[in-house]
Amino acid sequence: MGRPPTVETDLRRIYHLATRRRDESRRFLRWLKYGRRRTKRQVMELQVELTNEVWAQIDCRECANCCAAMQLQLTAQDCVQAAKAVGLTTAEFQRRHAEKHRDGLWYLKAQPCLFLRDKQCSIYLQRLSRCRGFPYLHSNVLDNMAGTLEKAAYCPIVFNVLERMKAHPELQRNRRRSGGARGAAAK
Repeated sequence: MGRPPTVETDLRRIYHLATRRRDESRRFLRWLKYGRRRTKRQVMELQVELTNEVWAQIDCRECANCCAAMQLQLTAQDCVQAAKAVGLTTAEFQRRHAEKHRDGLWYLKAQPCLFLRDKQCSIYLQRLSRCRGFPYLHSNVLDNMAGTLEKAAYCPIVFNVLERMKAHPELQRNRRRSGGARGAAAK
């Protein structure tokens, strides 16, 4: 087997391409969820395989764009942990650094994240729960298509995995056969 395909890491280009291809990507994900000829398990296996390929070529700690672009939802445990990390009580941390939205959930006020220092997380070993699992590609992207589309605009890993899925030969063949090829990948 030859070298793996190159990955796009230029954040401006990723934002531009993801924004331009958003409708195409939405149609693809919708087709993948509702019109595919593969089982959910097969789609998930391919997604994990492609995620691992891309992840091997990108060091998240060199990017940290998620820390700058994402509005971070906090669990109750995150508030306790973050408060401890900055030497505050949980109530004081929430008052200074978090806000409760109408949905009743807490979110970090700061963007970029207040724990981001020189593209590094200052509490990496105790990082928050949403940060630990990001970019959530080891769970099914079809379960949160809107989130996948949003993350593709700022996360090189999500962008590259989505583009590889759209370009995957077997998925392209199945899509053409099922009539779901509208909006083929634009270069």
